[in-house]
Parts: sequence; structure tokens; C-alpha cells
Amino acid sequence: MTAHVGRGMPRQSRVRAKLAVLVVWLLPCAACFGQRLETEEGLAIADLYARPGAYFPRRIRVVHCDLPIAEIRTGFEVPILVAARWEVHPGQSAEKVIPAFEVGETAYGGCAFLNPEGKDIDKEITDAMGKAARGPRRPRWTLIVGLAQGTAEPGPEAQEVLLRTLRGDGRVVFFSLSPQDLDLAARCGLLDAIISEAPPGAVGCAALFHPAAPDRLEMIAAPPPPGTGETVQPKAFELFSPSGTSAGDLRRLWLWLGVLALAALVAAALVPRRRPLLTAAALVALASAAALVIYCAGGVRLSRVLEARVFHAAGGVSRARLEHFILLDSRGGALARFTFDRSGRCPLPLPIVASDADLYRPACILRWEEGVIETQASALVHVLDAVEGPVFAKGSASGRPDLSALASRADVVAALRIDGGRATDADGRSQTLDAWAVEWAASGDPDVAYAGRSLKWWDSDRREGDGPFLLAWFHDPAPQKPPGIDEYERLPALVVFGEALKQP
Repeated sequence: MTAHVGRGMPRQSRVRAKLAVLVVWLLPCAACFGQRLETEEGLAIADLYARPGAYFPRRIRVVHCDLPIAEIRTGFEVPILVAARWEVHPGQSAEKVIPAFEVGETAYGGCAFLNPEGKDIDKEITDAMGKAARGPRRPRWTLIVGLAQGTAEPGPEAQEVLLRTLRGDGRVVFFSLSPQDLDLAARCGLLDAIISEAPPGAVGCAALFHPAAPDRLEMIAAPPPPGTGETVQPKAFELFSPSGTSAGDLRRLWLWLGVLALAALVAAALVPRRRPLLTAAALVALASAAALVIYCAGGVRLSRVLEARVFHAAGGVSRARLEHFILLDSRGGALARFTFDRSGRCPLPLPIVASDADLYRPACILRWEEGVIETQASALVHVLDAVEGPVFAKGSASGRPDLSALASRADVVAALRIDGGRATDADGRSQTLDAWAVEWAASGDPDVAYAGRSLKWWDSDRREGDGPFLLAWFHDPAPQKPPGIDEYERLPALVVFGEALKQP
């Protein structure tokens, strides 16, 4: 807004006019400085330990805000930023529970409140605000066990069994939780084990036990293999991450460059040489049309999603451990988006990064109430759960089906029996795991090639003990392609049949 102050006006009138203009200019600034955002934070689950590499539920309360709030986001300078819709009107008080991903003591755990236009209401968020809701740090060598309300705490002998089963050498801390808190803690990955007669829908990183007797526990789902819950996994990131521009992308780029060159030659031949303005206009129009065509059809703006599932099954337990990998890749500002949870009970996805430096670099946004993960860059996450299984094949009492019968199935890509450092196929051919991995990785069949790469990754990052194991790769078609995604692929599912687990 502008105003004109005439020179012919009296001096007193000119001063008043200038003051009026100054007031008009300062009114918006005064309104901005008068905005207030008052918040309070606390623990969503009292006294529960926070742990790096997992989420921690935070209870946030808005006491007063002069502007409307449409969304809240938590966790900055971490791989996953958590967002949730939150409609708060001016002058209204409201409360919400939202998880934040934990990396370590140096991670910034503040909050951002967004208005309906998607802009921050208050950018002056302090570190103290985020640290207030983190909860006590998890003591070293401590196992955290969640007890359903009404479940008795196991005795000393059962606690020793828990330590041996969960590979701990410290002490066990029990938390008696309500059904809602137990489910939330399991979804966030805060528990090492859950003891409950009615197991929660989400298990996450936790082992699952049924209190069969006061001094006896019955294992329902074993803990995941060591290293599964780590955030820095270079080999997993290398296995699933995009390898850059594909050969198909390069061919398409050269094709459009050739079309552009041909069109330029045609234009140069048709336009008279003595009319430079017409020549310049034709070339500008040609360049604009080529840029538009290449942008729309040349793969400049592209979103890709890749899925892969790994099942760890064993005899003696009713649930198999599932590790669901999801790669989201985007270029040109496209939004790569994947719905990992439609029930609202699935464990939250954990990020996987290639190095420690990536721990403090935001990669994606988790819309946790919608069960959606999205990014405009590249991100690799995995969801850890325990499902009724084995999913693809029922094992024998030892936890392993027959190799010959398994290899003859139409939906099986490859299968091996592994004992120590050697592996044998259904035809009796035996060689080292490295030899199988190299042979399969060089195959022209992309499913067999993935089996070779994932065999090497399993041997280095997920294997536990000498075996024997039975590994099988099954065709794993997705129910449907995710909407709004340009390229989508679902790799064969790897099922690891191990030995029968001994009950505690």
C-alpha cells in the first residue's frame, strides 16, 4: 500500500499525513510481533526409556496460539521427520501425541507448527523444548520388557531365561502398560520383549512371549537377528539403493537429443537465411517445445518405489520375523510416496543410511496417522514386524520344509540348504556361499541376480550361527501398484528357515 503526500500541503498537515502512512505500514508488523504460540511438552508414556534408533512418543499441548494450526512436525536433523495433521483454531487449547525419531544426544528434537498454507507459525523453537520430552536415556546393557496390565512380573529364573534368549548380560526392567501404551511402545520400537496373553497387533523389534505359567514363558515370536535394528547399514543400503541413471534412461535421453538435433536441421533448412529474426524465433520456439517434451516425456521428473521382504522363520514359534524394505527414489521434484500401513497398527518404519554422516540429514517424511512415507529425494526404510507364518511354506517340526519339494514349486526362484560355509541345491550340487552368490548375481534373470546379491548380504549382515539353514526366494507379486508412482518393482521374497527354537 502506498500514499502520496503533496508538497502544497501545510507543514502540520504533511507531518500528520506522514505519520498516518507510517502507522499503515507498521500495522502488519505489529500484528506479526503480537502473535503468540504457547506450548507445553511431556512424556506420552511415563518413565519409559528412550533409545537411539527408535521413536519416542511425545505429548504436546498448545496452550494458546493467535493463528490457526493445521499440521505439526517433530524431529529435525534426523533421517525421518514425523508429521501429523492437527487442526487447532486461534485461541484454542489442544493436546496431541506424536512420535519423534531418536538418533542420539546431539539430534535436534524440536517441533514445528504449520498453518493451513504450510508455513511455520513460530520458527523460534528451542533445543530445550525438544529435550524436555525425550524421557530418561536407556541404561547400557538393560533389556526393556513390556507387561500387559494384569500380567505378573516373571521371577528370577524366568528373568535369567529372558537375558539368555534376548542376548543380554545386564538387567531386565519391566513396565506394566495399558493396552494403548503397550501398542504405542511396540509400534515405536522401544521394547525388547512383550509378555502378554493377548499380544498387541504391532510387535516391532520386540520378542513376544505368552505367560504360560508363573515361572514359565512360551515364545511366540523370536527377536530379530542381530543388527536388524541398526540405522547405519552400508550393505543393506547398497543392496536396495538406486545405482544411478539406468541404461533405459540414457537411451531415452539420447533419443530425445537426436530428435532435437533433427528438428533443428529441418528448421535451418526451411527458414530463409536472410531473415534472422524469423530464424531466431523459430529456434526459440523449437527449444521451448523440446524442453517441454523432454520434461514431460523424457524422464526428468520421475518417482520410483521398490519393495523387498525378508522372512525369518523357525520351528517352535507361531510367528515369523518380517523385515519389509521400502526404497523411495525421486528426481525432478517428483513425490515418491508409499502407504506401508492401512490398519493403523503397523510398526513405524525405521530408516537405513549408508554412513554416520547421513544420520543427521533429513531424507523423508512419515505421516504416521496415515501410514504413509514420502520423499522428494531418495530414502530407504524398513518395517520390522512379526507375522503369522511361515508365510509362503509350512515348515516341518525342525522349522525347515523339504528342499526338493520346495525347489519344484512354480513360485520358487531359487533354494539352497546351507551348513557352515557351503550350500547345496536340490540337485545335490554343493559349493561355497560366495561361489553361489557370484554365479547367481551374474545371471541374466533379474530375480536370480537379486537372489545372488541378497544371499551375500544375508551371509554378512543377518546370519546367526552355522546353521543348518534353508533359504528360498519366492515370487512376491504386490496386490496393486502404488498410486501416483511412475516406476514400481517388488523383488522376490527371501524366506530363511532356521532350526527349531528352544522354548524358555
